[in-house]
Amino acid sequence: MQPTTIPALVGLGFGTVWMMIGVLGMAAQIQAASAILVLSAALALALVLWLVVPRPRRFAAAARAPDRAWLRWSLGGEAVGIAAHRGDLALPLVGMVVGLHFLPLAKAFRRPMLALTGLLVALAALVSTGFAEADRLQVMGFGAGAAIWLTLLADRRLG
Repeated sequence: MQPTTIPALVGLGFGTVWMMIGVLGMAAQIQAASAILVLSAALALALVLWLVVPRPRRFAAAARAPDRAWLRWSLGGEAVGIAAHRGDLALPLVGMVVGLHFLPLAKAFRRPMLALTGLLVALAALVSTGFAEADRLQVMGFGAGAAIWLTLLADRRLG
């Protein structure tokens, strides 16, 4: 297993959590089947990340130690977002903070694709605020999960 595979699998786990939040917003009759589909897709994606789409070796140098100053900005942004808790917009607020915290992480880890991940997750959060509360789980969950999964694959493929 390449050293870059572990962070990719961690990202896959977070994307899967968002997808499962989307499943919670679905009708009760199809939640179980939807959860099985999401978990099956996550398992298949894990196998693809691990076995089929190795990251090019030329990018291994970029996986060196992160810039700690940018990590502090990321954690500070999360704290501010969590402190602004508002019940009806809790999930979009969390999604916005999660998305925006990728921006300093992109700089800290020298991974520009993380900035795209963050912008797409933040966009999913923003778009979800235009939906009724009952539909926000699906829009936010599936939007953020898809953004994380797709940019993770693109990052692994393109470096």
